[in-house]
Amino acid sequence: MLVVDTAGVFLSGSYWRTYLLVPIAPIVLCTGLLIIDEQLLSRHWRHWVGLTTRALVGFTVLSAVLSVVEWERTIDTYLPTEYLTGRAIVAVAEPGDTLLVYGGRADVQWASGLPSPYEHLWSLPMRTLDPDLDGLEAVLDSPRAPTRVVQVTRLDEWSEAGTDEIRGELLEDYRLVAIACRSYRVYLHVDIERPQFRIDCNEPFDSFVPVIS
Repeated sequence: MLVVDTAGVFLSGSYWRTYLLVPIAPIVLCTGLLIIDEQLLSRHWRHWVGLTTRALVGFTVLSAVLSVVEWERTIDTYLPTEYLTGRAIVAVAEPGDTLLVYGGRADVQWASGLPSPYEHLWSLPMRTLDPDLDGLEAVLDSPRAPTRVVQVTRLDEWSEAGTDEIRGELLEDYRLVAIACRSYRVYLHVDIERPQFRIDCNEPFDSFVPVIS
C-alpha cells in the first residue's frame, strides 16, 4: 500500500499538498505492525512509543480545534472568487441556461447551480479521459453548446493538445463579457443576450452557505 500510494503521488502528473494525506493510512498500518511485534520492540521502546503516540494524538486534536477556531475568526474576510462568480452568473441566468467551466473549478459550477453539457467538471478527469479535448470541442461545436463558458486557467495549462480548436471555438462562437474579480474570464454565446452580471469582489463569505446549499 505504501509503495503504490507513494508512487501515485509522484507519478500523478500534478501535485497538491492534500496528496500527502494519501500515504498516511499505510504509514499508520506499518507503524502498528512494528509496535505489536515484540521481537522488534523491547518493553523500553514500547513505553516511549506509547508516550509518542499520546503526544501525537493530543497534537492532532489541538490542531483540529485551532483550525476550526481560526476558520471561524477569518471567515468574514475570506473572499471566495469561485463562489461569487457562480452566484453572479446565476443571478442573470434564464431557464435552460447552461455553464461550462474550463480549468477544474467545480465550485464555480456548484455555486451557479447550472447544469454542464460537458461531463468532466474537474481537471484530472478531463486530462485523463479527454486528453486531446475532443469531447470538449464536440460540446462547444454542437446544439448543446453552453450558454456561458468560464475559463479559470490558460487553455494550454497542462498540454497544448487540442487547445487550438478550443481557442477557435471561443473566438468564433463566444464573446468575452467579463473578467470576474480580475481572475476568471467569462464568455457568453454570441447568439444569446443576457444582462451584464454584477459581482462584488469584496463581499465576504457567508458561513451558512455550505450548510444550507
